Amino acid sequence: MQLQESHSVTFAMSCAIVGLSGCAYFYLSKLLDDSVIISLLNAITVRHLRWGFPNCFNRFRKLGYQWIYKCVYRVYCELKLNLWVMGKIRIPLRTPEKLSVPNNFSGSRGGIHCFRLVLRLSFNSP
Repeated sequence: MQLQESHSVTFAMSCAIVGLSGCAYFYLSKLLDDSVIISLLNAITVRHLRWGFPNCFNRFRKLGYQWIYKCVYRVYCELKLNLWVMGKIRIPLRTPEKLSVPNNFSGSRGGIHCFRLVLRLSFNSP
């Protein structure tokens, strides 16, 4: 401010003399149109189809843009880029069926009994 340079006055005092608040002095005007944000969002989403908003916003920050989160998200939603998160597709439960038993089934010991008999004969024979 010229008042600070010409007279030895503080910043708060010079703002009070002019009738301007400190916030209004440092205010930066917003973008009139969102064409830059739209073009960048389209470029990023064409390249990375499954990226959501956080990834796109982080890419903006890596590219050096300092836009506010709310502003970029507003444009993101206007372009209808907010993706629906698909839930996990679950396999339906299967009902176990009872095993069929043959008619001439002698029992479960038959196989084990024969195996023991073979072992006994093989170790006892010279």
